[in-house]
Amino acid sequence: MNRRAFTLIELAIVAALILILVAVSNPLFRATFRDLELKDSAYNISKMIRYAQASAVMEEKRYKLVFDFEKKSYWLLVESEKGTETKFERITGRFKDKFYLPRDIFFMGENTEFTFLPNGRCTKAAVSVVNREKKKGFEIKTTGMAGQIEMSDVKEK
Repeated sequence: MNRRAFTLIELAIVAALILILVAVSNPLFRATFRDLELKDSAYNISKMIRYAQASAVMEEKRYKLVFDFEKKSYWLLVESEKGTETKFERITGRFKDKFYLPRDIFFMGENTEFTFLPNGRCTKAAVSVVNREKKKGFEIKTTGMAGQIEMSDVKEK
């Protein structure tokens, strides 16, 4: 009898080749995924800065973007006048939540907050979002007077 089928040895060889390919490609996929997480985190922070800047102008109130370097989180505050005191409280709407960085990504820098003024300007500040494992990241900074936001590559020292 002439049968057309794969033998157990042939199937084992194909399975072993597939396992080898997966084992080789897994570290490459992880590195690519970490780079995408880093870029996405920096992009999200820059978008939140632009949102805060536009909201400050439209609502004629000061906004603050606050960073907690220890807990790797950030959130937006808006100026609220209660009585004679001016306080900042969490915003409502789209960006009301506290946002957290992914596991291997950290904040670096001296500034823990960016303040946005109703005239479109903002305080001069900078914060870096860094992947310490690869020692690279992005610096996000505001120029102050013009209210421009710059994002550039940074290497951790």
